[in-house]
Amino acid sequence: MWKRLLNGNTANWQVGLHFLPYAIKLAEVRAADSTYVRKQGIVPINPDIIDNHGVRDREWLAFELEKKVKEWHLRGKEAILSVPLSNVIIRRLSIPKVHDKEIRDLVEVEIENSLHLPFQNPVFDFVKIQNHLFLPKKDEQEKNSESATGYELEAELELQREQIQLMVIAAPEDTVQSYVETVRKAGLKPIAVDIEPLALYRTLDQEFPEISGNGILMINITLAGAEVAIFSAGYPEFVRSVELSVPFFNAQRSRSSLEMARQAIGLMERENRLESYVNDLNSEMTRIMNFYQYSMHDGKQKVEQIYVTGDFGDMPKLAEKLRSRFSIPVHTPAFSQVVRLDKISSLFAFEAAVGLGLKEVHSR
Repeated sequence: MWKRLLNGNTANWQVGLHFLPYAIKLAEVRAADSTYVRKQGIVPINPDIIDNHGVRDREWLAFELEKKVKEWHLRGKEAILSVPLSNVIIRRLSIPKVHDKEIRDLVEVEIENSLHLPFQNPVFDFVKIQNHLFLPKKDEQEKNSESATGYELEAELELQREQIQLMVIAAPEDTVQSYVETVRKAGLKPIAVDIEPLALYRTLDQEFPEISGNGILMINITLAGAEVAIFSAGYPEFVRSVELSVPFFNAQRSRSSLEMARQAIGLMERENRLESYVNDLNSEMTRIMNFYQYSMHDGKQKVEQIYVTGDFGDMPKLAEKLRSRFSIPVHTPAFSQVVRLDKISSLFAFEAAVGLGLKEVHSR
């Protein structure tokens, strides 16, 4: 089910399904000369229907999702669905240069013997990463040459050039299948599985060309916490789920996840808890940014920009609070490049669902 992880742009209408603990967010999307969003909405989920092992009650969730499928006349439509980050492992892998047809077999061997995944029976996919992203820059090569002979340094660089760099994404097969079977039971045609950060990247990439740079931190706020990813040159280097204390409302009583978020923010403001929430968020982001800069890159690369999306009742207010705490740009999308149909007023909180619908899948 994992197919062409980073691709975007499809001429067909597709359904993006963003699974969260409290709702499924849906968007019907088509990308041609522009990106079009025809429908968006949510299917509220009762507590404990989804957990870290996948969908616990597939019949119930498929029944609820099928209501939306019938309402929107989506039966048989191709769908791309997300798997929560808590179920996903992302690894960078170096392998010897081989023919493209041999890469999957080699990755499978590496998964069995050296990647040490924390689960059995994984499903996986991979994408090639440009080798130059991991070769030392010229000034670093000169610095390294002080502690190594020119021959040793050149030999090391040549070894790196003779390897293929891959990004591998893996998840437990039974977990992935629980989502796929639920979507199929609801009357849709699941054609691919994706992860939230890649979907968000596709959406943001249309509005922010600079997102293709290095050290791009994306944080997607949810009522269950936040999903953080750091990209460089279009590839995720780091992903993490962050738990944050947010008042949790009965999803069945709200028409949208944003309505739930506004209720949560209103309650936090009345109880003077909003500033504490932002401080907790700031602390988690700072810890992640320091880990990225000093543990992952030895101080040579840092987070350069922040992009904030998701379920927050007042996203401009949150962005402004974060700007006051960080000395780097903090962006929120305006969706200026998206054509909204069917009287859709805003795409806030549906960024990932739209990005899932933008995924291009070959060999259908």
